[in-house]
Amino acid sequence: MRKLTLFYENIKIALSAIFTHRTRAIITILIIAFGIMALVAILSSIDAIKMSFAESFSRIGGQSFSITELPQNNSENNNDRIEKKPISYIEAVTFKNHFDYPAIVSIYTSVPDIFTLRSQYAETNPNIQLTAIDENYLKSSGLTLVDGRDFLKQDIESSKQYVILGNELAKNLFPYGIDATQKEINIQGVRFTIIGVLEKKGSSLGSNIDRMCLIPITTAKKYFITTQTRHRINVMVSDASKLNEAIDAATSQFRQIRKLSVKQKDNFQIRKSDFIVNTLMDNIKYLSGAAVVLGLITLLGSTIGLMNVLLVSVTERTQEIGIRKALGAKKSDIKTQFFIESIVLGQLGGVLGIILGVLSGNLVAYLLKVGTVLPWAWMILGLVICLIVSILAGLLPASRAANLNPIDSLRYE
Repeated sequence: MRKLTLFYENIKIALSAIFTHRTRAIITILIIAFGIMALVAILSSIDAIKMSFAESFSRIGGQSFSITELPQNNSENNNDRIEKKPISYIEAVTFKNHFDYPAIVSIYTSVPDIFTLRSQYAETNPNIQLTAIDENYLKSSGLTLVDGRDFLKQDIESSKQYVILGNELAKNLFPYGIDATQKEINIQGVRFTIIGVLEKKGSSLGSNIDRMCLIPITTAKKYFITTQTRHRINVMVSDASKLNEAIDAATSQFRQIRKLSVKQKDNFQIRKSDFIVNTLMDNIKYLSGAAVVLGLITLLGSTIGLMNVLLVSVTERTQEIGIRKALGAKKSDIKTQFFIESIVLGQLGGVLGIILGVLSGNLVAYLLKVGTVLPWAWMILGLVICLIVSILAGLLPASRAANLNPIDSLRYE
């Protein structure tokens, strides 16, 4: 009971000392707060970036994959080289027509040149990339129309001069709220009728969906594509649990199309739709590690700052310590008092730092247009780190205060 009473008295004295030296306490709290804010803000921002990436790719879903040529940096030893050849239009069409697994198959390619689009009201800069697609591209890519209709199979077969525009591109070519559907535009001397406008999506990883210009792949080959181009095949299954099964079937089918023997390796690659986002998430792990290191370095500075403030406090209160010792206070009582002061200051700084860090992280989330970020794990970690910082910072000042000679302390001016 006596120990509890002494502990309670130490708390009262510690809080009284903090309140008496308000300016110094506020400065100390801010030192800790900025250290915790740096850590929580950086890690909250990284969580917001992860959410942004995840939302950017959520429209594609987890039930699709693409078949593409091997990358140029794909390395093999000299005795087992794999021929890197682009997927031709004939190969892509053959795969689409013969792939009997229940899935949506689409073919697309990018027209090599860039173009200027003209309407009767405006024209674009000469920097528009045309994407040549089939009737299944929108479905397999997760794109939706805000107005008009998608390409039909007969539009592709008949090489119709139809076009689907991104939201921003349509508004640039048809300002003042003019409806773009069923209007005509000119692409390098060829007139196209707009049959649809994509829903506004924004840009993601350098690709601006709102500035897309989609035309039938057969029309692109008729007017704009004169050389061999690299085609891609998108495959979307209805059940994500059967994705690997569909990939095996697609691999077998495409090996047959390319007439590969059992001993030959695949001279194409298959990637799931979440490949890029998973790669980015893996890279962000390194960024998170670097952020933690930087945050801990900042907190190390905060620890040193708190220790210095407490050492100054010990010097200023030497007489007070002498009086307490003369009245019977033990070393442990003096140590406890300074430890309590250190912990209280540290936790107040930690709470303030967490609030400021979460607000900073959510500012990044707001700019990225994602939901509210509440990193509970980092918030709890911040409080734990504050406790550790407080204990470490209070060790030397508490020991120095406890070891002061009471006679010398009473004479101290």
